[in-house]
Amino acid sequence: MAMTVNQLKNAQPDLWRAAAAAWQKVHGLTQQTSDDIRDRGTGMINEHWTDAVGQQASATLTSVATGFDITSDVIAGIVMILDGFADGVAMSQTTLNEALTEAAELGLTVTAAGQVTVTESGLPGAAGDAQLPRVQALVSEALASATKVDHDAANELRNLAAAVTSTNPQQIENQIQGTASQDELTILADTIPANASSDQVSAWWNSLTPQQQTELENATPLQVYRLNGIPQSVKDQLRGSGDLDKMALVQFATEHWNDTSLDWPDLDNCTNFASTALSAAGMQQSDAWHSPDIDGPLFTNLFPNLAADTASRSWGGAQNLHDLLLNGGGTVVPPSQAKPGDIVFLQWEPGDGNPAGHVHHTAIVTAVLPNGDIRYTQHTDPGLDDSLNGRQHDITAGEGASQFVIIQPSPNGY
Repeated sequence: MAMTVNQLKNAQPDLWRAAAAAWQKVHGLTQQTSDDIRDRGTGMINEHWTDAVGQQASATLTSVATGFDITSDVIAGIVMILDGFADGVAMSQTTLNEALTEAAELGLTVTAAGQVTVTESGLPGAAGDAQLPRVQALVSEALASATKVDHDAANELRNLAAAVTSTNPQQIENQIQGTASQDELTILADTIPANASSDQVSAWWNSLTPQQQTELENATPLQVYRLNGIPQSVKDQLRGSGDLDKMALVQFATEHWNDTSLDWPDLDNCTNFASTALSAAGMQQSDAWHSPDIDGPLFTNLFPNLAADTASRSWGGAQNLHDLLLNGGGTVVPPSQAKPGDIVFLQWEPGDGNPAGHVHHTAIVTAVLPNGDIRYTQHTDPGLDDSLNGRQHDITAGEGASQFVIIQPSPNGY
């Protein structure tokens, strides 16, 4: 059912944000409960309860913890969708309110269904006829985008509700990190006009607040970049200056994140993938950084399974690429300053038996949500627009305590 003018005008997206915040607290509690149970169930209990009763107790506690794991992941998805819904509705509402303000100033009437007409007191003849189509386009766009936002959010919430009965935590984790995180981006993209003229796009863009414009630039960079009617200054900022085209980098990452044809056999290809994407985006190769297509220094000590004369250390090694970008003018930025096209590295923290400070994984920032959550795309294990906030806990549990290091490369890469 299409959303009406009054429904969108009277919507209260802040209430949905509050609901998301409340669910986020529940998410933290369920996650902590699982951690607490597993500490008891797989640590001290296993060490001291070695008889049959103790083993049964350990198995039962582990099963309960798994239930909390599944619940925690489902709630994480709910938070994503509620946040996306609130942001999407707010943007559509802003466009509608701008159109209604213009209509009132021009003496135009907007019906509940969104039909715009000239009133007797409005602009006469040609003047009214000239203004009406632009206002009509804004109203129609606002209602259409809000309807899509509502539809997509409702569908994903229904999917998440059905997932509660699952007994497979890995399947649910993949669903949350894949479907829910991508659907939140889809909901935001719903607010972008489809099949609109450049003039209509320009009117829509100008109807948004500066903050909402920035939010869309960061969350849906490729869609905004490709749209006719978006100011060239916005596109230039998204692309970046110099040889390195950040939008080409994001595009390559999102199109090839699960492309196994890029892989070196039997190796971790996370940094090989990032380097391939950087090269496709215009970063120039050299003796310090090059692919297998260029002869040069060997790094057989790092990757002994590779044939000689294949690639530089910085092409395939996370620590080496990190150092190359940083030493070449790149800047480490806090998560609050991350932008699409930045490079994400995982660095081990002290503890868990891992070498503290060592960089062991590479990925690419492909979106940043209005709430600040960073979405990154990676290879080995392949992931498209995974949530940094959502993955932090699982990475620590599976690989040891790690921090995300975000580097904004120099305009030419290094």
